Parts: sequence; C-alpha cells; structure tokens
Amino acid sequence: GHGYRFIHNEDMKLSAETSIGYAVGSNNLDQVIFRESIWASYKFTPKTSISNKFMWEKGGAIDYKRNVLSVDYDFSEHIVGSVMNSLVRDWRNTSTTTFNIGVKF
Repeated sequence: GHGYRFIHNEDMKLSAETSIGYAVGSNNLDQVIFRESIWASYKFTPKTSISNKFMWEKGGAIDYKRNVLSVDYDFSEHIVGSVMNSLVRDWRNTSTTTFNIGVKF
C-alpha cells in the first residue's frame, strides 16, 4: 500500500494508508479489496494518551468498517491501563468496550 505521515512528532501522530489486496476464501470469495486507513494519536501528558484507528475495506460483497478508540494511562514505568472501544460495521455490527491492565517488560 501507499501511506503518508501528515504529522509525526513525540506528542501527535496522524497518518493515512491506501492499499489494494486480493481476497480468496469460503463462499466463493475471489475479488479485489480496496483498503483505506487513518490513524491518529495524541499524548496529553507523559502518562496519558488517546488514539483512534479507522479502517475501511470495500470490494464485491465486502463492506467492512472498523473504528478503534483507545485511552491509555501509564500508572508506573511498568504498569499500564487502557479503555478501548472497538466498533465494527459489517454483517455483524458489533461494539466492544474493554478495560485493560498490562505489564511492560
């Protein structure tokens, strides 16, 4: 694919990518797929950031959109937490919110 970084510094990032692929699978899936994605993130403080990733795929019977919004917080150097919402629009139309705690090594 082809991508471009509009903004890329320590506190803010904004980029977009366009690509073309080929999908083969069950139910006679055999077609060209076009994909567009836009990623953005912003660091409010050294410990708090927000990010959004949007992806859209289109081709034949495929019309898929996914948006993932995440707010992250570093509790310490090794302990991190986040709240993330994933919204998918296709034949399922799902929305999932997760609360995560992680360990950095």
